[in-house]
Amino acid sequence: MVEPLIINPQTKVGELLNAYPHLEEVLIAQAPIFEKLRNPVLRRTVAKVATIEKTAAMAGIPVSSLISALRKAAGHENLPDYDIQATSDGASLPAEPPEWVNPERVTETLDADKCLSRGENPLNKVLRLASDLAPAELIKITSSFPPLPLTDTLKQQGFQAITLATRAGKFETFVSSKKD
Repeated sequence: MVEPLIINPQTKVGELLNAYPHLEEVLIAQAPIFEKLRNPVLRRTVAKVATIEKTAAMAGIPVSSLISALRKAAGHENLPDYDIQATSDGASLPAEPPEWVNPERVTETLDADKCLSRGENPLNKVLRLASDLAPAELIKITSSFPPLPLTDTLKQQGFQAITLATRAGKFETFVSSKKD
C-alpha cells in the first residue's frame, strides 16, 4: 500500500497536484493567483520547486488556512495541525528597498508574465542574464505575483534578489551580481 502524501508547509505544489489532481481547483478557490497553475510551463517548472508555504506567501494568505483547506479536500482533516505553521520568514515582502536597489542600475528588464504566456520559463532566462551581470548592474523582473521560488533559487546560487510590491498591485524583483 502506498502511503498518502502528507500535506505540510514543505510539500511541493507539483507533488501535491500529482498525488491529488483535484486539489488544483481547491488552490484556485483559495486565491486567484493560483489560476496560473493551469499554465503548463509554470506547472512543469515552478510547481516542482515551490512549497505550499511559499505559494501561500505569494498569495498573501496564511499557510495554515491553505493547508487546512487542502487537507480537508484530500480527506485528511483528521491530521494534527501542529506541523502547519510557517517555518520561514519569507511570508512578507519588505516595505522599503535595500540600499543596493537603485533603478538607475537596471540594465535588463524581464516581464515574467509575458514569458509564461509564451510558454517560456523565466527562471532560465533570469539565470543567464544574472550570470552576465557586472557588479554595478541590476536585472528587474516584473510580474503579477511575487516570484518567491525564483528569488530563492537566485539566492541559493549566491545572487542578491529581492521582491517589492508596487502601488499598482504588481511586483518588481531586483537581482544583483553575487554580493557586490
